[in-house]
Amino acid sequence: MKTSCTHSPICLLGLLLAGLAVATSARAEPSPRLRPARPELTARTLPVKQRQEIYLRLIENFVGWAEQSGQFVDSDEYEPGGGFFKAAGAGVTWARGNSNLCLGYALLLEEFPQRQEFSIYKIPRKRLEKHLRATIRTLCLSNHNSSRHKPGGKKWGGPAWQPALETIGWAWAVHLHGDHLDDDTRKMAREVICREADHLDKKIPSQKIDNTGSEDCCWNTALLAFAANKYADDPRAARWDELAKRWALNGVSIKSDATSEELIDGRPLREWIVSENVHSDLTIENHGMWSVGYQCASQCFGEGSLAYHVFGRPVPEAYGHHADRMWRDVTSVLFLWDGDIFFPHGQDWSWKTYSTIEYLCWQNVCRGNQAAGALESRALQMIHRRQSAVGTGDLGAAVTARLNFGNQTTKLKRWAFCYLMYKHFPDTRSVSFDEAEKGARGVHVYPFTKTAIHRNPHKCVSVAWHPRLQPVFVLPEGNTTFTDPPFFFPYDRQSGIGKVTVESTDKSLGKKPKTPPPALLEAVPTHAGQGMRVRYKKHWPGGVSQYVGVYSLPSEATVYCTVFKSDRAASVTIGPLFPLHAAAPPGFEKPVEQHRGARWLNMSDHVGFVSVDPLPEKIPQDRFFLTTKKTYDVKPDEWFGRAVVVLYARQPHQRTAERSRQLQLAEKGSLGRFTLSLEDSSGTTVLDVDLAKP
Repeated sequence: MKTSCTHSPICLLGLLLAGLAVATSARAEPSPRLRPARPELTARTLPVKQRQEIYLRLIENFVGWAEQSGQFVDSDEYEPGGGFFKAAGAGVTWARGNSNLCLGYALLLEEFPQRQEFSIYKIPRKRLEKHLRATIRTLCLSNHNSSRHKPGGKKWGGPAWQPALETIGWAWAVHLHGDHLDDDTRKMAREVICREADHLDKKIPSQKIDNTGSEDCCWNTALLAFAANKYADDPRAARWDELAKRWALNGVSIKSDATSEELIDGRPLREWIVSENVHSDLTIENHGMWSVGYQCASQCFGEGSLAYHVFGRPVPEAYGHHADRMWRDVTSVLFLWDGDIFFPHGQDWSWKTYSTIEYLCWQNVCRGNQAAGALESRALQMIHRRQSAVGTGDLGAAVTARLNFGNQTTKLKRWAFCYLMYKHFPDTRSVSFDEAEKGARGVHVYPFTKTAIHRNPHKCVSVAWHPRLQPVFVLPEGNTTFTDPPFFFPYDRQSGIGKVTVESTDKSLGKKPKTPPPALLEAVPTHAGQGMRVRYKKHWPGGVSQYVGVYSLPSEATVYCTVFKSDRAASVTIGPLFPLHAAAPPGFEKPVEQHRGARWLNMSDHVGFVSVDPLPEKIPQDRFFLTTKKTYDVKPDEWFGRAVVVLYARQPHQRTAERSRQLQLAEKGSLGRFTLSLEDSSGTTVLDVDLAKP
């Protein structure tokens, strides 16, 4: 039956006022926000108990946000009353994202058995328990190896390259929350976990160039370790145990391992090795670059170690293979003053999310690496402050599309495993940060990844001559900055480079020749190993060569210089040289105070730039570039476009102005040869520069 109604003006006014009252009421009750918005940072190394508290806080905040933002989907797709999370994201499959969430949910429920509400959103305990059980069951039913598999929109499982990552989180969730799960769920979970472990009895990948097999090996060992120990009564457990060690050792395999007689877990190393996944200097490539997140893939060894320790068995020696040497020679050099890992080839994935914190925790808790513990203490505080500043429980998904919900679940998983490592390996000590950073100092040249790095208490200087990526980074550092961090320089792949476009004016030369890769001229320590000199030659399409020199002094000063040479008549446009910009993640935003003169510029007393030539008249407040975009009409074999700048880390602006008056350059018969005299905290330095010297 249809009904109709007409309203008098008075009635309409009443409805309008009622609606206004509802809207006003809604505005009067803003969404909850995390408190405090900016937790205080401390330079001291955090004690274990405080770290555990922060990890649990991070997890609870994130779980609350996942629930409040409607990420869970009630669905009868696989069974009545079921459901799952919308957890696919950048680099993260749907199954992996759901698995990560299961671990976070289970840990939270088990560590707070009496709590009935969670997070600032007051999520009921029963709701978390319901969503955890439903997600575990959906993962099992959607796995095509399950005897109870049901066709649907989601399908995953081995043999493939990621199922171990997609299983490990919810497998641990079943263990942690198992007493609260029904027999049917536990039985179904055991079947899928064991079948996924069986699928890892397969050929181990071997590749060290561009896209290593190291990551696959490292994450596969964690699941095998869990299956071998959790289900030790299974007749296949001994095989899983052997495979866990084999995958771990091949995850960090170098060429010499294949013939090594070193005994590891009762056998000569050569009997375990079937691959070469890491360069002989222990650097690791992925995504066609030095993608340093994958350099830390052995963080999964912490998850494997945890499985053995929790179930009362000794941690295999396999999990320590090359671990100490890799830290000493590679990874310790990459971790910066804030606990974040440095990206010498430019940022990969999201920025300042401290995703390698699990590597630091493993090194500290399972390997007794106290320096790593000091760095982890800083990374933990930084990510906590970021989450608190965002205020909702996530890490700021709006900052970048790659930091979406699915991608953020990987951080949740790593926080959970860090907490578990601290819980089950309680005898942990850490040194002060002052002591920890000493191992990173000096000059480090990595020929396979084509990078040189210089570290001292003032700065981190990095130069790459990779075929695709040649960024130059000069990052101010300093232990005293941690409690009040300055802005950062993002790891922009164009840092220090600029862009060159060549239009040949000599039509008789025909097509442009193939552009060769950059050629390293030298990468050497100077000043008794306390400084560094790097020179390389970059070829631009169209027949122009750029000669780049970076001279990192033992002090706070670094010299960047470049010059160009054309092998043909051409019109050459050079974009702004040495482009840099200041930025900060959520929780650390602050305006840049720019001070400047004709030949110098200073950003917030954080870094000073002094040029031999006048700087551009207009430079944005949060930017620096040495030159503006300029076009040159050049002849064959002509040198042009020379530019020189000195960067002073942690430099007061009054001192920068003084340094500009002291900087002097004298040519030596060629545009690429000159003598540079500069002042720094150690006095006067004179550099004889020949950019094109073989």
